[in-house]
Formats: sequence, structure tokens, C-alpha cells
Amino acid sequence: MNEDSDFIPARFQKFFTEIPIVLKVALYVGIVLFLYGSLAQMLSIYFFWESRVLGYVLILCSVSIVAIVEFFIAIKVFDPFYREGWRTLFTLIFSGMFLGLQLLFAFSDSLEIAKREIESNAVIKSEVGQITGFGWITDGGSIKTSGNTLHSSTHAILTLIVKGENAFAFVTVELHEVDGEWESKIINE
Repeated sequence: MNEDSDFIPARFQKFFTEIPIVLKVALYVGIVLFLYGSLAQMLSIYFFWESRVLGYVLILCSVSIVAIVEFFIAIKVFDPFYREGWRTLFTLIFSGMFLGLQLLFAFSDSLEIAKREIESNAVIKSEVGQITGFGWITDGGSIKTSGNTLHSSTHAILTLIVKGENAFAFVTVELHEVDGEWESKIINE
């Protein structure tokens, strides 16, 4: 057999076997959650739609952590002896970033105003039924704040999972605040 044909699979196999068990579990759980979330949305199963976003984050983080550490080892920035320590450090950094962003959205004024806008929208209520809650993960979104000593403004786009008695739905709300006055509109109904 040709050595070149065995080079890529052997290298990939070595790469995969060197992934720590915690990251392998995160990768497998991420794949399962992502697939379930995608199927739940396609098949209108109204349970745990947040799993798609959570699965995507787990897949992205676990693959990124290994790739970043291996890249820095390959270009000789990190010593291979400290591989596990670097993976642990990057796992903590990625986890902290994800949790920090979720907390930023969870306690923001824009999220509360978006929820009120959705709850008062008759079109959404007719689609999902009486609104029973919202997803606990903000699925996509951005908040930009700018200002000076005299004026401030915030522009936010948030996508929320709206849970109703009859259905679930993704709803995107655009918000704009200037000097404490909020304007909001639902982008997709």
C-alpha cells in the first residue's frame, strides 16, 4: 500500500485519539444536541429547542480548543509537554466567554423590552398560542452601545425562542435606544 494514502487517515486517527475525554464527550453531546434540536424544529416537537444552539456551541468550542492548541504546538509557541494544561485553559476561556455573553443578554434592558414586544404582538400569539415562556439561551443577537457624556444609544438585534401553548417559534426583535427612550420592532413574525 502507498504510504501517502495512509498518511492522512493515520494522522487524523492520531489527532482524534489525543483529544481528552472531556472534549470528546463535549463533542459527542454537542452533535447529539444539535441533531435533536434541528430535528425537533423540523418535526415540530415542542421540547428543548435550545439544544440546537447549545450543541452548536459545544461542537464549535471542543473542535476549536483542540485545533488552537495543536496549531500553537505545531508552530512551536506551546510546549507539547503542557498540552493538557493549555486545553484546560482554553476550555475555561471558551466556557467563560459563552456564559458571560449569555449573562450579558440575560440581564440587559433590551432583552426585557424584546420580551414585552413579543408578548404584546397579536400575530405571534395567533401563531404559537398563549405565550408560556422564552428559551433560556438567546439564539443569536448583538448589542452595540455608543455614546458620549451628553448622549448614549444602543442598537440590539435579538433572536428568542418563544414558547407557546400550541407551538414554538424563533422571533427576531430589533431594538434602538437613544437617551433612555426605546423603540422596538419585530423583524420576523
